[in-house]
Amino acid sequence: TLQQNHINYSGGCAPEPSKPSNDGVGVVTITADVLRVRTGPGTNYGIVKNVYQGERYQSWGCKDGWYNVGGDQWVSGGYVKFEK
Repeated sequence: TLQQNHINYSGGCAPEPSKPSNDGVGVVTITADVLRVRTGPGTNYGIVKNVYQGERYQSWGCKDGWYNVGGDQWVSGGYVKFEK
């Protein structure tokens, strides 16, 4: 028989500094009151806009614990709920 092991990360997206991950394709729901959308996967990137608690966005992948929500728009995995 096959045994499946599942590893959960707090942000739902395992950090992979060397390459973008194919994981993270699904939907993210914003859990913070207000969350900044950044131009890249990190707080050192510029702010695009704010999104708000309860809003849902298509996620196209994740990198370094951040979800890509279209083009150059990224949200931190620590402030969203991810669903496949």
